[in-house]
Amino acid sequence: MAKAPAHDKRVLKERVANSAALRNALTKVEARLSGAADELEKELAAGGVEAFDARHRAVRFSADFGAMSRAFAAAGLMRLCDRVQKECEVLDANFAAWSLVKGEITVRDVKKRHELTTERVFIEGDVRNVDSTVRALREGR
Repeated sequence: MAKAPAHDKRVLKERVANSAALRNALTKVEARLSGAADELEKELAAGGVEAFDARHRAVRFSADFGAMSRAFAAAGLMRLCDRVQKECEVLDANFAAWSLVKGEITVRDVKKRHELTTERVFIEGDVRNVDSTVRALREGR
């Protein structure tokens, strides 16, 4: 993701597939983390804990675990996957209009340049923060 894709339709297709697979896994993680307090509350209530106490304990555990900040981090990585997929789709649809020169997407047509390079700008920005985002996902910070 950090580097622009090669000018190769196979590479674009593979990158889309990899991003989709990662996004699918992250979607499950994000949903699980977002619903952690509710799920725990149901489990506690089913175990006989009084409703108010079950809610209090579930919310407290969720906060201590950092479930929401972890869910936010997963959502950020999902957005990065979406950007990679969109970039590849746009590059594939305009395959003849661009080339890769010294690792940069080069477009001769000024009107197309913005369309073909915008996602790359956002991807590179997100990639600079990916270490801290992954750390937040792991550690809940």
